[in-house]
Amino acid sequence: MLSLTLRNCARMTAVAVVAAFAPVYATTLTYSSLSSFQAAANGLSTITFDNLGVPVGGTHDYSTSLGLTTGPAGNQAQFVGYDGSVSANALAVDNETAGFAFWGSVSPNAILIEHVNAPNSTSYITVNLPANTTAVGLDLMTAFSYAQTVSVTPSNGVGTFNIPTKNNPTETFWGLTTDTPIGSLQIQVPTGTYDVVLDNFTYGQADTPEVMTLILIGTGLILFRGLKKLQPGRAGGNRTATFVALSPRPAQIHAACGGADCQSLSRT
Repeated sequence: MLSLTLRNCARMTAVAVVAAFAPVYATTLTYSSLSSFQAAANGLSTITFDNLGVPVGGTHDYSTSLGLTTGPAGNQAQFVGYDGSVSANALAVDNETAGFAFWGSVSPNAILIEHVNAPNSTSYITVNLPANTTAVGLDLMTAFSYAQTVSVTPSNGVGTFNIPTKNNPTETFWGLTTDTPIGSLQIQVPTGTYDVVLDNFTYGQADTPEVMTLILIGTGLILFRGLKKLQPGRAGGNRTATFVALSPRPAQIHAACGGADCQSLSRT
């Protein structure tokens, strides 16, 4: 009986070791709440577009192939706008107090806007991110045609996300965390509408618990339980130890996204 128990112990240890080196499935979570997004990420930088020297009621134009690069030194993001109606770059920072280009609850408020000449299906803003970015959040709006659905496509292959926006001047927050780095985002309004507008662009790293650590802890508990049942003098000391495989719950492995604020969960 003892040899059978030890054999079972060895088998469970082998299974745990194999599981520890098995690939971990990638998980992507989206958020509609800024606070929930912040709780699931770390090392965050936020670009508000308010420190670029745009005068109140004025505009700075960034309609070039280089667009606008800004953010903390050594950790900057690049924004490039494209207007498919004229096949040219189109991007500006507006600092308005009212009207179609004013958004948010504080006046004035600088925002990034893709000024297009006519509705079309190939106008968008591309955001190139620093290396190893796995968390992105931003406020989204649409100008002229308000409350349109904005599509956001990360470059890491997790899919395209469609985000309904609100009427002026209410900004709509959307965030994403993933365990595969995001090199860039493409942000686009639907065919037949005008400008997409961004504000409070935030990026950093998703909180990812050490999956290997959780597995090893579970393995230790399995072995401890089995060995305790082999101690002499215990009632039923000759019983075969029963092992229960302990596997981390999804909530332990993946950062919580705030209950109802969690919009999607995908595995690749």
